[in-house]
Amino acid sequence: MNLISRLGLVVLMGLSNPAFALDTQALYNQANAAYEAKDYEKALSQMTSLAVTGDMQAQHYVGYMHAYGKGTLKDYQEASRWYCRAALQGNAKSMANIGRMYVNGAGVEPNPQTANWWYQHAAQLGDPIAQVNLGMNHLDGEGTAEDATKAYTWLSIALGDSPTGNSLASEYLNDAQKALSPDQRRSLTDQVTRWQPKPFSKHLQSEIQKSELCKAQDLDMNALAFNTAVKAFNGEDYTLADAILNPLAEAGHVSSQIYVARMYDEGLGRVRDQAQAIAWYCRAATLGALEALDWLVQANQNDTDTVLLLEHISADLGDDRAQLSLGRHYMSNDLVQAYKWLSVATNENLGESGEAEELFDEVRAQVTQEQKIAGIMMAADFWPVSFNDKMAMTIQTSKACSAK
Repeated sequence: MNLISRLGLVVLMGLSNPAFALDTQALYNQANAAYEAKDYEKALSQMTSLAVTGDMQAQHYVGYMHAYGKGTLKDYQEASRWYCRAALQGNAKSMANIGRMYVNGAGVEPNPQTANWWYQHAAQLGDPIAQVNLGMNHLDGEGTAEDATKAYTWLSIALGDSPTGNSLASEYLNDAQKALSPDQRRSLTDQVTRWQPKPFSKHLQSEIQKSELCKAQDLDMNALAFNTAVKAFNGEDYTLADAILNPLAEAGHVSSQIYVARMYDEGLGRVRDQAQAIAWYCRAATLGALEALDWLVQANQNDTDTVLLLEHISADLGDDRAQLSLGRHYMSNDLVQAYKWLSVATNENLGESGEAEELFDEVRAQVTQEQKIAGIMMAADFWPVSFNDKMAMTIQTSKACSAK
């Protein structure tokens, strides 16, 4: 039996987020082929590529491989992180596996009550393994009070039309039957016939999020997806990087916007498109990205007014390169402003402070006492500000962005 069948994964024809342009079917097939060939590292890598996009089936798969040390060292913490991500989307198998972790003390303190909490939710969503485990625990009084009625119900639901399909579960079902009267069995059989799985709800999602295991996890999928995309980018896998970065960029993830802009600017994994590069750098700049502002400054060197406009924003945000550039510019026409910005840049004491010191010495040799005092006062009053809506509007309406 292959891994996907063993895990009961549904092979999806599209990702949970259709904006991701990955061939899901192909990746599932490749991952399964790699697993069958015992190339577990390749299988894990390919399925992780899907998991970071939010595919809950892939997230469950990745959790399983971490839990059992397939393609990586056995890591229950990483397994539980992926199981939690999948469970938060309603993956019943991940919930059942978390329950099993609490039974076995795998990365957590053994806790049969907590195990049953997870089994209960997985069972209600229709997971047969959770239903069997929950039924057996009710019969044995493991983590809950002994209850033959509940045991009979869950074991009957799990076994369905194949009461001999699981010999251990069948034995437990027979034991549960012996503890019930014929009338009780008939009543419960009717309930079992009418039973339907519950749909995954926002309430259950909230309860999972607050659970002891999942609330302790770093489940930031944007950060995880971005890091995966950067790794793919650095490895020149621009197709995967593009598929992950584009939807993140569209959703307002600034660092992703800069990478998308760079891919258009340099023609990495796509046809070079300067207009698209500018558009993405502008989007990132209007969210306060200094790297994007710096790129726009360099792209508009022939327009002094636009350069000064953008550099003033960067300088006000605390960018020492922009502060130095402003100081250099004002040396020819406004020594007070030059004194202010070179003083500020010198105090930043960052990469270009050596040049700032040299230029500052030149300005100090040229200013009058009155200009010096004015410059000192302006520098003393300066404090970097937070990016704001006015700055965003200024960038958006500047010639660097509005005319593109």
